[in-house]
Amino acid sequence: MTDNLEQVSRVYLVTVTGYCRSCRETELFDRFRVTKKHTITGETEVSTVAVCQGCEQEFEIA
Repeated sequence: MTDNLEQVSRVYLVTVTGYCRSCRETELFDRFRVTKKHTITGETEVSTVAVCQGCEQEFEIA
């Protein structure tokens, strides 16, 4: 279902330290609140993601 989601906004929250599963090292992560809108139904979905500053891999936070 993510094919029909379009990112509407991305708001910076904080920078934290954590272990990156991609880099396999301790890295800094920028956390963002991401709002996406479904292009067909118009419903919005809000999630929090962390982006590794080392490899730029994005992880969704539950």
